[in-house]
Amino acid sequence: MAVKRKDQYRLLVIFGLLIAVIMLAVIPEGMLRFPSIIGKVTSTVRIVGSFSPIFSHDLPNITINQTDTLYIDVNCTDPDPLDYATYSDNFTGFDIHETTGVIYKSGFNESLVGNHTIRITCTDTFNNFTSKVFNLEVLNENLPPVLDPIGPQLAEVDQGFYLDVDATDSDGDSLTFFAATSLFEINPASGVIDFIPTLAQVGNHTVNISVFDGFLYDWEIVSFVIVRGPYCGDNACNANLNETCISCSTDCGECPPPPEQEPEQQEGLPPPRRQQQQQQQAAPPSYKCEERWECSDWGICTVEGVRARQCKDINRCGTTEKKPKESEECEYVPTCFDGVQNGGETAIDCGGPCQPCMKPSCFDGVQNQEEEGIDCGGPCPNICPIQKLARPPIVEIPGILKVLRSFPWPLLVIIGILLGSTITGDHAYVHKIRKKEFEEYREKIRKYRPFRRKLYKFVIGTSAITIILFFYIYYHSNSLENMLKYSWIPAILIISAPIAISAVIRHYTYYEYLKRKKEERLKQTHKMELLQLVKVENEILYGMETDAKGAIYSMAGSRKFEGNPEVYKAISPIYQNLAALKKEREARMEVLKTEGSTVDRILAILESKILRKAAHEFPEFMHIRKLLKYIEDNRDIDTTDREQELIDEITEISYPYMRIIVMANKRMIVLYNQLVDIYQHFSGKQLELRGHDEKLSAIEREFTDKMKEISKNAKLADIIGKNPEYVSLYNNLIDLFNHYVKKMELNKALEDI
Repeated sequence: MAVKRKDQYRLLVIFGLLIAVIMLAVIPEGMLRFPSIIGKVTSTVRIVGSFSPIFSHDLPNITINQTDTLYIDVNCTDPDPLDYATYSDNFTGFDIHETTGVIYKSGFNESLVGNHTIRITCTDTFNNFTSKVFNLEVLNENLPPVLDPIGPQLAEVDQGFYLDVDATDSDGDSLTFFAATSLFEINPASGVIDFIPTLAQVGNHTVNISVFDGFLYDWEIVSFVIVRGPYCGDNACNANLNETCISCSTDCGECPPPPEQEPEQQEGLPPPRRQQQQQQQAAPPSYKCEERWECSDWGICTVEGVRARQCKDINRCGTTEKKPKESEECEYVPTCFDGVQNGGETAIDCGGPCQPCMKPSCFDGVQNQEEEGIDCGGPCPNICPIQKLARPPIVEIPGILKVLRSFPWPLLVIIGILLGSTITGDHAYVHKIRKKEFEEYREKIRKYRPFRRKLYKFVIGTSAITIILFFYIYYHSNSLENMLKYSWIPAILIISAPIAISAVIRHYTYYEYLKRKKEERLKQTHKMELLQLVKVENEILYGMETDAKGAIYSMAGSRKFEGNPEVYKAISPIYQNLAALKKEREARMEVLKTEGSTVDRILAILESKILRKAAHEFPEFMHIRKLLKYIEDNRDIDTTDREQELIDEITEISYPYMRIIVMANKRMIVLYNQLVDIYQHFSGKQLELRGHDEKLSAIEREFTDKMKEISKNAKLADIIGKNPEYVSLYNNLIDLFNHYVKKMELNKALEDI
């Protein structure tokens, strides 16, 4: 586990106290004597100096996209050995960790888009502080609008239909609504659909309703069912339309015949009574309202396993005796983007049949992998509880040390043990982490190196200063006058010792860099081998895809698929995939060509005397020269693997330890700028190639998915097995499938490096 900054300071304090204990243990009892007081005593005031913290590096100006993650590790050092720095900032958009100086922010909201001047302050325990300012520019990154779910719709002829389509946009962009249909018009600003269906529009319709924010779209394919309402002739006698045997005999039936003429009534019967009887006899029969329900198509099956639809009583009887069910259970088919862990996924929408899940890290915003808090504690370098070390009291011994002349052999033994323990512990830790996986080892040794250098500087420096003082005291222990007279000698030695030790460690660090570079080369060699295999696969696939595409085209032209529409339906998408792959590979080949202007720039750099001189003195420039020579000699073939290696090498010489060498010579600066131009050109080329490779991988994955569907279709397999030409074509496609799977495995191995 990497050593934390807090533990570093604790370890330094422990070493300091250990040295003090050693000194007190080695000095004999009679070596410390308080001077006798003769005459008047004057008071002495000791002034303790305290220095402000110092930034270990500059704070560069940063430009970042709104959805990107910002990570900055601010480091301050304090010249006072027992002092430590805390960090603060004046920006509300993120928080800097008080003790580690780490700034971590995943994405910025809309209010933080723009330029911000940020001040970072380092403060020690005595409230001495140092500040630095940098500029943070957050770029607005447009996100697509989100259309609210609409679902299947049902409308009735001559009845008003109203639907308010809603959408949201996290960027606050102005939204415009569209509907690809002639049935109705949607209000482009509000998304309101308001129309009256006509008789000519009766039937099932599929409408694409979309929303546009000026750059990006979201849409939904909506099913519209338009039905005809009640009318005379629909075989339903509808009382709501006042249909009777008189107004609509087609639906309500013929009215009963009028009663036979009654004999002449007696004169005594009152006329009003006779009129009422005639009206009752002439009244038509009444009918019960018959429900007639029409339903829209079923909607999609939700994650909860339920699907729904709309049902409407066209006769508007006001009863629900025959109403069909508007929801039912269904079997939900899990997808890789439904926001639920299902279908064999190991986490939400990842793992199993979906894309691999991101490995837990100390920057994922989730408390996992035995962390004590979110991205802190446990295996993470960030410290969760912010605890401040108590400042130890300063112990002063009045008077002047006067030692007896006695050679401090025990001191030398103890210092030897201290140095030996430090070296042994260091080698033991390095040996332990070397047993880890290569990637884990590289990460741990990278975090350990800064502390390792400080540890060696401190232990060796403390030992050297202690030995200088003890030898000086031992030599002048019997002469206070000489001890004071020649005090400048140990002062110079004490000042020179840390400088000399730092120079030696820097020299050692450079050779350690060469060793690390060798490890990087081994990793790079493995990466180049994988890239070479991918390149060979691309060359093989281009020929195989061309042959398979030609075979399908020839069979289709010769009418080989007649009588077998299932085979043609399955092969047609495969042909489209092959055509898209051929087009994309040809576009990628165009990018691989090295332009003449680039070759001229490479030649100019190779002919530069300063490059030849730098190549003789520094291995980094020697490797750059070899790579440029290789690219220039092989301009007509694919050199992307060497171009990537060249990008990595040019990146190396931009690091501080090489930048010092470059800045010391004006001609080296010119060479550096030329190499930066080459770097930018090939970086753009690599980016463009990665874009083509991602498109190719997506199409290849689509091809493999379709071949899996064909292989699982038993009926289709039976038809193919009976036709030798189908079998030959199928075997060719299976060969392509196997090559695509192999290429996916190679790409996965490249991602893991």
